[in-house]
Amino acid sequence: MRTMESGANPVNIIKMSVGFMLPLFVVAWLQASLTKPENWAKRAVFLGVLVSLGAFYGTYTFISGWGNVNWWPLMVTATCDMVTIVAGALLIGFLQKGRNRG
Repeated sequence: MRTMESGANPVNIIKMSVGFMLPLFVVAWLQASLTKPENWAKRAVFLGVLVSLGAFYGTYTFISGWGNVNWWPLMVTATCDMVTIVAGALLIGFLQKGRNRG
């Protein structure tokens, strides 16, 4: 990502951004669908961590084993991705908290 030779072109940036939106869309959809936990912040953190465990930790663990890649840097990356998803989930939860849950 640091040099143009390694693929830091606009197309790859767009691919990564769209790929990152998929787990965030799942979080938004689940937050809108679920009623438990009742507190929007707890629900946001719970779903952000849950989706991140499958989307990032699971995928990066598979990549580490299958691709013979060092496990530790991938888990650091997964943690950074999880923090970002949880922050996005909190923002989505805050925006959704006022809607009618009839």
